[in-house]
Amino acid sequence: MIKLYGVFRYEGQFIDTLEVFNVDKYEFNIKLEQIKKLAAKKEYKQAAQIAKEMNWNKVKDWSTLATVINVQEAAGDYEEARDMAILAYNRNLGGRKLIYKLTEFFIKVNDFEKAEESYKEYAKKIKKILQYQHMMLTDIFYIMI
Repeated sequence: MIKLYGVFRYEGQFIDTLEVFNVDKYEFNIKLEQIKKLAAKKEYKQAAQIAKEMNWNKVKDWSTLATVINVQEAAGDYEEARDMAILAYNRNLGGRKLIYKLTEFFIKVNDFEKAEESYKEYAKKIKKILQYQHMMLTDIFYIMI
């Protein structure tokens, strides 16, 4: 979005900069609803096309990004899905499932070095989870004795 200062004319009406932002947010939400409806109808190619036209750089909601990633994957646009997954990963969203999904996308786009890196990171996270669960079970066992 372009930052505008002052009073401007939009569709025949005078508006200030705050309203310009709200119009952009309103249009974004309309397109997002279109994507969700198309995905529910399993019309993934159309939904992916709408998603490709949108700017996702300011979106911080994991469920929204996950929906778009799944739509793009179902449409067969693995590079776009990978880019969205990287965007979510850089915002610390999604956790280990996102890292595993990234590994799959890297394999699908033949980037095996990055696939190996992300798989190693996934394995480290799983190892930490298993260690934590083992520790908790051991503590519970000693409490029960």
